[in-house]
Amino acid sequence: MKKAFMLVAAIALLAAPVFAEVEVAISGDATTSFGYNLDLESYGLLSEVSSDITLTVGALDGESMGEGNWYGVIELTGASLKWNSGAEEGYGYWRYEWDEDLGDDGDWDAGEIVDEDYLVTTPDVAARITNGNVYVMLQSEADFDADYVAGVDNDPFEYSEPDDVAGSLTIGGTMAPATIAVEFATAGDYENDQIDGVVLGANLGLDLAPVTVDVAFAGAFGYEADQEIGIAVQVGASVAPATITAAFDGIILSGDFTYEAGLSVSLDLSPLTVGVDARYAEDDLDTKLTLGFANDMLTADVYVGLYDLTTDIAWEVGADLTVTINSGVAANAGASYSSAEILTAYADVSFTELVDNVTFTIGWENADDMLGNDVDETDLGDIYLSAGIAF
Repeated sequence: MKKAFMLVAAIALLAAPVFAEVEVAISGDATTSFGYNLDLESYGLLSEVSSDITLTVGALDGESMGEGNWYGVIELTGASLKWNSGAEEGYGYWRYEWDEDLGDDGDWDAGEIVDEDYLVTTPDVAARITNGNVYVMLQSEADFDADYVAGVDNDPFEYSEPDDVAGSLTIGGTMAPATIAVEFATAGDYENDQIDGVVLGANLGLDLAPVTVDVAFAGAFGYEADQEIGIAVQVGASVAPATITAAFDGIILSGDFTYEAGLSVSLDLSPLTVGVDARYAEDDLDTKLTLGFANDMLTADVYVGLYDLTTDIAWEVGADLTVTINSGVAANAGASYSSAEILTAYADVSFTELVDNVTFTIGWENADDMLGNDVDETDLGDIYLSAGIAF
C-alpha cells in the first residue's frame, strides 16, 4: 500500500506543474544548552536537532457554476498533496549529582526519531443553490454553535452539539444590514438509521456601524438522551479609541437553565493600551485589568485579576517585559503572584549578532512555584546557556 501511494504521489508531483503550484519548504535547527536545575541540583548538556522538508501540491481548488436567476454552485477548496520528512532527533543528556527520578548514577534521556509522513488533504466541499443573495447550502454536516462569552479566570461554558448528525441543510441570505442563516439537520439517515431527532440552528447578524449585533440559537429535539439548547447574544461597538463587547450565553439542559455574561472594554491610546475583561456565571464574578505599553525598544504588559468576587476573593498580579537593547540583543522577563501564594518567574537574554547566524541565549525558566505552595516541592526552575543555529 505504501509503495502504491508513493507511486501515486510521485506521479502527482511530476504532473503538478501542469495544473498546480508546488511549494517546497526546508527548515532545520540545532541547539545545545548547558543547564542547572536549582531544585535537583543537577546539571548537564541537552542537544536538540530537528529538520523538516515539505513538498506541497496546492492550488487544486475548483468551481462549477450554473446560469440563470437561480443556479447551483459547488466549490472545492483546500485540497493538497504533501510529503513531510518529519525528521526530528534529540540526543538527550547525562544528569549528574543526586536525582530522585533517575537515581544516584544518573541516566540517559534519549530522544526519538519520527517516521516520515505522507498526507493527502481532501478538499472542503461547499454546494449551494443561490440567486446571489439568498442560498440553500447542501452540506454533509452543519456547524451548530451558540458560544460568545470568553473566559477570564475559568473556562467559559460551551454548547455541546450532538455528535451523530448525519445530514443537513442551511438556508441563508444577506440583505444589508442583516445576514441570516438557518440550519436544519437530522440524527440518523433514511438509509442506515432511524431518524430519532432533529437539530436546529439559527444565526442573525446586524451591521449597524459602529454597532454590531449577533444572535445565535442551537438546539436538539427528539433525542432519547437529554441534549442542550443554547442561546447566545453579542453586541459590539467600536468608536476610536474604544472597543466594547458585551455577550450573553444561555444553556438549557434537562429543564435547568445556566448562563454566563461577559464584558470586554479596550482602549488604544498608542503607545498605551488598556483592557478590562469581566465574566459572570453561577454566582461567580471574575475581572481582569491589563495595561500595555509598546514602542520600538520596549514592550510591557501588566495585569491585575480579581476572581470569585461574590465568594472568597482571589487575586493575581503579573507582568511581562521585552526590551530590545539593540538590533542584536533582546531581553525578556516576567513574573506573577497570586492570593494562593504561587510565585512564578522567567527571564532570558538573547544575542543574535555575536556570531553570524548563531543565537546565544542565557535564561531562567520553569520556575512555576518558587514558594512551594502548589506542590510538595519548591520549583525554582532551571538556569541555562544555549547556542542555536536555524535554517
